[in-house]
Amino acid sequence: MKTIKLVSTITLLLVALNVSAQTLSKKQQERENNEVTLLTQAEKEEIQLWFYQEVQDMNMDEETLAAYESNLLVYTSRMMRLDDKDLGYTQDEIVSKFDDLIKELNKKMEDILPEEQYNIHEFNFKVLSGYVKLRMNIETPTVNG
Repeated sequence: MKTIKLVSTITLLLVALNVSAQTLSKKQQERENNEVTLLTQAEKEEIQLWFYQEVQDMNMDEETLAAYESNLLVYTSRMMRLDDKDLGYTQDEIVSKFDDLIKELNKKMEDILPEEQYNIHEFNFKVLSGYVKLRMNIETPTVNG
């Protein structure tokens, strides 16, 4: 059951915004039009599999896993929207806000996870954030004038 819930949460996390345009309100459609896609579907799937395995290795009980997934979903959803066109953030602002959200997420996770599990979580998010920042530089390189 934990496996199904975790896979569902991760899948929802990475593809939640791929909803049909016909079912969206005007505000939702506008928000979707402003979305920027940073990762390919193959990259999303690779990250899902890697992250799923990492979480499995943490051996969380059901209550801890539920709290972990809930916080993870909230914060990663916020992270995914930072580069939306309508927000108008510069790349430096996106990175700063991204780092701030990771700090907030880590603080929440530190409160719910035992030290060993928290250390795994923290390492995983360092890896994940490094990958996202790398992709940001590939997609939107900084031009020095």
